[in-house]
Amino acid sequence: MRGPRRIIVLYGLLIGALWPHTGRAVPIKEGDRWTINLDGALKGYGLAMHMAYPWTAVAAMGWSSRSALMGLGDARLKFTGSYKDRVKWKVHLRTVGLISSQPGATQGLSGGVGALAEPARSLPMQYTDSDDPSVIWKSEVDRLAVKIRIWKLDVTIGRQAIGFGVGFVWQPADLLGTFSPLEVDREFKPGLDALRIDWALGQFTSLTLVGVAGGPPCRHVQVPTPSSPLTPSKWSTPDGKTCSPGRPSFDPNHSALAMRLRTTVGNFDLGALIGYIRGDIVAGLFAAGAIGRWKLRAEATLTHDLDANDLDGPYWSPVNDFVRAVVGFNYAFHTKKSLSILAEFYYNGFGTWDRTAYLRRATLARVAEFAEVSNLGMIYAATGLQWQPADRLSTTFLAMANLRDPSVHLSLTAEFNLTDNSSLAVGGFLPIGKSPNLDFTGSLPELKSRSEFGLYPTMIFTEYKRYF
Repeated sequence: MRGPRRIIVLYGLLIGALWPHTGRAVPIKEGDRWTINLDGALKGYGLAMHMAYPWTAVAAMGWSSRSALMGLGDARLKFTGSYKDRVKWKVHLRTVGLISSQPGATQGLSGGVGALAEPARSLPMQYTDSDDPSVIWKSEVDRLAVKIRIWKLDVTIGRQAIGFGVGFVWQPADLLGTFSPLEVDREFKPGLDALRIDWALGQFTSLTLVGVAGGPPCRHVQVPTPSSPLTPSKWSTPDGKTCSPGRPSFDPNHSALAMRLRTTVGNFDLGALIGYIRGDIVAGLFAAGAIGRWKLRAEATLTHDLDANDLDGPYWSPVNDFVRAVVGFNYAFHTKKSLSILAEFYYNGFGTWDRTAYLRRATLARVAEFAEVSNLGMIYAATGLQWQPADRLSTTFLAMANLRDPSVHLSLTAEFNLTDNSSLAVGGFLPIGKSPNLDFTGSLPELKSRSEFGLYPTMIFTEYKRYF
């Protein structure tokens, strides 16, 4: 069974297995000293996408048409607990599988589904099999951390999620395990192998120290087949180096050491960040607060590339020093049903004014490997709306615009709460902009971008979640 039929059957079986029924977290032990819980989440996605690329470029990707279907299943089992509220632990075991009707279809998502993204990790607690370009399977320990309270310090060691950004749509300071603004599901940030220390300096002031140990992802990219039984099994990093998934790895260009100071003044949180992030020195400021029904956010980072002279290195980029900054607001209306709007402006100093250079910029490590930067241009604006017209129905609309192209990306999602612990969402992405074309001026045809969001696919999706 191949192509669309295979996707439909897989997704149908997944929905059938996950159809809602009463469920809740299971308390394994509850007492004055010990608390141990078991719960989890099951998710299923069905996606259909269409690429507005010239046929020659689509055929070069190995596709038989400009459209693709995908089915994705995501299962997460969570163990959490504590001892006297001084020691807490968190363990998440996760497995994800994706099957698509076209080879390498995830390359066309442009950040649409981040479930398969791999952050830089040092410990060998993950396995990704991607030798078949139409099938990707990943199993991992996504959380394995212990948090200990010592005096005024909260010390967390192990695989954990780390977030520093405060923006609504874009978060320049969120450099570790970053989400794209176009993620369908943003519930769980990927875990990193880290040591984190939170020090309470006062009632409203804290200092956070974070050290992250990382290495390049190691994927299974080649296996023997019946037609080629002598083909050796091969594991490789994104830059093509041979690796072993069972060995710890460490690379300064995949690791980080950062410090953040945060304090509260009135209704606002103010803070500063400085650190070494994957071969860069990064400094930043942020502010977040509320005035009545207005929520206000702003943050900015300055990045200095320490490897600027390594012209042949895999992490080289043409931009060595740059600023990224956002400012925005969210306003909640005083209505019977929940209704709020947001607006945000974003300056991306790592981007380019040249719209024909977007595809080259997209191949750089900050975008393609680390997902540190998800946009390719310089000046952006976004506006959004969240509305809950009924108790079990909520809708979200977001429009992002590259003001230089110009091009626009529209997304709309409606989520239905089927039960207290399950939901079904349907939505779609609609890019508006000039699609890429082929340039025949050179010796070989070259794909040229003409707008940023013209590179993105039109997509519709369904998403089912159930928690237990």
